[in-house]
Amino acid sequence: MEPANAHATPASSGAEGVSADEELRRVIPVIRGLRSQTAIPISVDTRKAVVAAEAIRAGAEIINDVSAADDLDMIPLIRKTGVRICVMHAQGTPKTMQLDPRYENVVDEVYGFLRRKRDELVAAGIPRSRIIVDPGLGFGKTIEHNWTLVRNIAGFLELDCPLMVGHSRKRFIAETFDDPDEGTRIVSRELFRSGVHILRLHDVRFPFPD
Repeated sequence: MEPANAHATPASSGAEGVSADEELRRVIPVIRGLRSQTAIPISVDTRKAVVAAEAIRAGAEIINDVSAADDLDMIPLIRKTGVRICVMHAQGTPKTMQLDPRYENVVDEVYGFLRRKRDELVAAGIPRSRIIVDPGLGFGKTIEHNWTLVRNIAGFLELDCPLMVGHSRKRFIAETFDDPDEGTRIVSRELFRSGVHILRLHDVRFPFPD
């Protein structure tokens, strides 16, 4: 089951950033409310260490950082608190990432980026078991880039970290299938069969294969 998730920052294509104060205003009450009602692990989407710190105090157990820990205070925070961190590959910023994404070899470049980030975190004292890697479908990728990553997703298991994929209802699915929800279900099953550990979904209530 996917962790309960609180979004602090906009991450869709063309999105503008928001201040740390605004992020805190949006997500801390949500995290506290969720924590009072469920024992399900709570993740928070933020690239700011100051927001991550307050989210952890409120009960978040996973920091989902689409910048892959660009904030210099993020790695020491993760090491000190012992929470998990998800590092994601993205080309460009949310505002510019879909303007003209290009790769020589998208699989090799995304894999290499995640391997470097994994090694950086491990060298800083964070165990691999607490590092989640995400190839970042839709973050600076064309439709073909996304499908190429999906077809080759099993190779990312070689990073020896929990692997997460966020594909639900994204444009590459919506432009391939008549029904984005059915397309999401089809792709989810393929990712599951390929060994992906965590699927980031809008609708988690559908059967998976045994």
